[in-house]
Amino acid sequence: MLLHGGRIFDGEALLPPGWAVLVEGEQIAALAPLDHFAGYAGPRRDTTGQPLLPGLIDCHAHLTLSGDMDGFVGALGRFSRPGLTLRALENAQACLRGGITAMRDCGGVDHVEMAVRDACNSGRFLGPTIRVAGRCICMTGGTNAAVARIADGPDEIVKAVREQVQAGSDCIKLMASGGVLSPGTDVDDAQYTPAELAAGVAEARRFGKPVASHAIGATGILNAALAGVDSVEHGVFLTDESIRAMLERGTV
Repeated sequence: MLLHGGRIFDGEALLPPGWAVLVEGEQIAALAPLDHFAGYAGPRRDTTGQPLLPGLIDCHAHLTLSGDMDGFVGALGRFSRPGLTLRALENAQACLRGGITAMRDCGGVDHVEMAVRDACNSGRFLGPTIRVAGRCICMTGGTNAAVARIADGPDEIVKAVREQVQAGSDCIKLMASGGVLSPGTDVDDAQYTPAELAAGVAEARRFGKPVASHAIGATGILNAALAGVDSVEHGVFLTDESIRAMLERGTV
């Protein structure tokens, strides 16, 4: 399929008018001025008046939520598990319509988002490519405790990681600080010790799973970075010390 007529953004710059994109199967095969494809005999589509750009990637989503401030507690009060599954599918398809072709769900409800991932990734339903963390892992009384796998101490955290791997998680989510949508928590609170976080990271590594860590407050961010997580989610109150620790360990 040759797409031509629309303005093209290639991920770095807006290209001059008159360029076209050749798509073969699921791959972009060529990007060049339209004259370059003079001998192309396949199907064409005029996209005049429409923008063309590479698919967007949403690195942090919660498909079972709505985007409002009710969080997981509100969602649990309004939807059954089948209802949450349908909501997750609706949200995934809405993301695709908005140009998001790949996304990472950073914590769901009882693994219902895994069914949506499998349905979209297999092509049974239209949707973006999805990776999921499964249930967040938090301490007793911690962030997202209403839906998380509650685990205290290194040994219990190791078990919780194994449970997410068994369920089919693509990555692991550890909650290192309080959150704004979890009643009774404070973003400045560090909710796991460095030793607890390190145990979770080590076990995830054993299974080849990357680790994302919810961390808003300064101490939680530093603890997550020192534990070697792959990504700090939110990172609102970053300090120079945390930045150095992240750079040293390749954390993003």
